[in-house]
Order: sequence, then C-alpha cells, then structure tokens
Amino acid sequence: MLVSDATTVPMYIRTLTTLFLLLSLASCERDFSAHPSDQSSLAWSADTISFDTIPVGYVTPTLRIALYNQSNEDYTIDNVSLTGAEASPFMVNVNGAETYADNVRLRASDSLIVFVALKANYINTGLATQRLTDCLSARSGNKHWTVQLRAILQNRHVVSGALTTPTEWSQDSIPYLIADSVVVEKGSSLTISNGAKVIFANSAKLISRGNLTVVGSKSRPIVFCQQRSDSYYADIPGQWDGIYLCRGAKATISNADIACPTHALSVDSAAELVADGLLIRDVSKSGISATDASLTLSNSIVINCGESAVSIHGGSLSLAHVTISNYYAWDYRHTPSVSVRHSADSDFNVSIVNSIVMGNLDDEVIVDSIVSGFSLISHSLLRTSKKDVVASDTVHFLNCQVATDARFANRQNRDLHLKQSSPAYHTADASLATLYPYDFEGSLRSLADSISMGALQLSK
Repeated sequence: MLVSDATTVPMYIRTLTTLFLLLSLASCERDFSAHPSDQSSLAWSADTISFDTIPVGYVTPTLRIALYNQSNEDYTIDNVSLTGAEASPFMVNVNGAETYADNVRLRASDSLIVFVALKANYINTGLATQRLTDCLSARSGNKHWTVQLRAILQNRHVVSGALTTPTEWSQDSIPYLIADSVVVEKGSSLTISNGAKVIFANSAKLISRGNLTVVGSKSRPIVFCQQRSDSYYADIPGQWDGIYLCRGAKATISNADIACPTHALSVDSAAELVADGLLIRDVSKSGISATDASLTLSNSIVINCGESAVSIHGGSLSLAHVTISNYYAWDYRHTPSVSVRHSADSDFNVSIVNSIVMGNLDDEVIVDSIVSGFSLISHSLLRTSKKDVVASDTVHFLNCQVATDARFANRQNRDLHLKQSSPAYHTADASLATLYPYDFEGSLRSLADSISMGALQLSK
C-alpha cells in the first residue's frame, strides 16, 4: 500500500535519510588549498585599536578586529602574534590560542576574528598614567600586516567607607576613586585641596555628616566627575550619584567643578553650604537642592540640569554673580531653573543679586513663590512670563531685566561670556559687586568700566 502520510514513515528510515543527506553535503565541501600569501590580499579591518582610559586592576572590555582575505584563493597565515609576546600588556585570542597562533587557515573571501584585551592585573609602575602600546601582526609568506594597540592605564587611590578622623585628599597627579560611597562621619572632616581630582564609579556618592572643605584655585580647581574619561561620556548626565550634606553638616567649596552626576549637591535640613567659583554641569536632576538649609553661592556657573539648577524648600538662599544657563537636551525639563518653596519649619529668605537666570522654559523663576516670602532679586536678568510683576513690584524686584536671550558669546559651546549687546552687560549694581572683587575666572571686576551681571566679567 502506498504511504501518503509522512508521519507514518518509521523512525529509523527518517534517521537514515537525514544522515545520508548530511554526508552528501559534507562530501560536497571543497578541499582547502593551503599555500602562503605573497601578495597584498589580506587586510585588517582597522589599523589601530584604542582602549578607553583603564583604571589599574580593572577588567577591560574585549575588542575585536577582523583579518580579511580579499582574494579568490585560500591562504595559510604563517603566524598571528603580539610583538611583545608574553611581555605584552595585551592579550589576544586567535582561534582559541593566546598570545600567538601558527598556520592559521583562511579561505577565500573569508575573515579571521581576533579578540584583544588588556591584561587585568598588568603591573603598574606607580605613575599616575602609563601609555601602553604593542602591535598585533599577521605574517604570510614575506608579507606582514600590523595593527597598533594602544591603551592608557590610570592609577587610582581607591577610597570607600567611613571617615572617622580628619582626612585630607591632596594628591594632584593620581585621582581618588570612590568605588561605592565615602561617608564623612559626624565630628570628623574631609579636606580636598591641591588640585585633586575625585572620580566616581557608577552610582557612587560622597556623603558628609561632618565638615567638608574643598579648596581649589583658578588654575587648579578641584574636580568631581565620572569614571569614564573617553570623549563620548564627557557630557552625559547621571554617571554617578552626587554629593550629600546631611543634617547639620557644613561645607565650604571654592573653585571646584562638578560634572555629570545625578544630583550635584543635596543639602539636608540645618546644613550649611557656602560656595564660590563653583561650576556645576550636565546633571540629570537638580544642580543644588536644599530643604530648610542655608545656601550661599557666588561667582558660580550652573549649566544644563534635568530639573532645577537651584531648588530650595524653606531655609535661605543667596546668589551673587551667578550665571545659570539651563538648556538641558537629554529630556524635557518641567521645573524652573530657580525653584523656591516655603516651609513651615524654618525662616525663609531669598537674595539674588547681579545674577543671570536663563533657560529654555518661559518661566525660569516662579515669581509667585518669590514674592510671597521675604525676598529680594536685584540687578538680575531673568527669564519669566511675569514681566509686568517684575517691573511693578519694587519690594521684591529692584532694577531687574526680563529677556528670553542673555546673548552669551556662544551658549552651544558653553562660552557664557556676554556679548556687548546683552541686557546683562554693564548693568549690575557696582556697590554690591565690591563684595565679590574677583569673577569666576579670577579677573578683577574693578578693572572694568562698569560691572556686568553674572559670573563672568569680561565680554566677548
């Protein structure tokens, strides 16, 4: 009887049929014609492999590169190896072999994949940075094809845990790495000076319950930044958590840069922050946020925050010669650059003088919340839709100007010097400016014919 249903075919017959087909296909594969290449038929997919800056002792990413056979003939590659051999800081994997592989067969129009990494425990010399190089070479016949391998090994002071005694970080050549969190305990202190750099691993934070003193200079500011140092990550917000001042803590900061955190500075109740020459940039949430605390900020710049540049809930706020340029591009921002809310638990005091508050929202200062408390905004350039209130309310606003464009020299390139056509140019209160003789760059304000609003005195 003729079988028409395939499911009724005995299992052993189907198995034999499958094996026969596989053997038939295998027998059709052509033989490998092995001979060395003596012409320019091989090519690497790149001439250089460069790694990001790598911390000492960290496992590096594995990069891959391909060696292409661009001819119609099969070739045997005599050797694929590192020039430095076993002494090389790099390691490779070629067909499962480390460091080198001999007699590698490469069919016509095919490619060989080589994986490259830096040895995780490569011994460093104690220098701040080491530039590591080697070559990956493929040899076939009398031809050589090479790839340059490059990496920068960065030494770090790894710090974590609680600081229970007075501590100073002052090394300026080897940065401090906060791998998890550092806590300055109550009754203790941390002083950061001498142009030190503090880098943070993902989600790492600095918490202070005691005293935090940051003392930089115009030429050697203290830097707080993300761990990733390659250019792609230079301006990406939220790469580390932030700096937290707990209840009753005190912090004094001069000439410091805070880059790419989630929260730049979070200040709890009864804490105190005094900062001059502070740059805060590329923050995924608030630049400075405080609850029932005291904030004093002068000659400082805040650029691009996902929420408010400065936010207070009760307490006191003083801004003098501060420039806020809040044009956050990673998401739509709903909160104004300066956010003020009242609290029944503390006195309320707001003073903003000779400052610029600009951004891409129609209201970068909520005027209603300002005028309902004890506050004065004087000789400042604001972006707000309440232009009539600013002009008529001389109790809370004195010689303020309202505009949608501060006319910075080049805002997109973060040059926040003022053009001479800016409404903030030469319109500050000179008597108040005497309390702040030097601007953000260290220029004497008294050398100018007239004083300008904001952190930068000289125009462009």
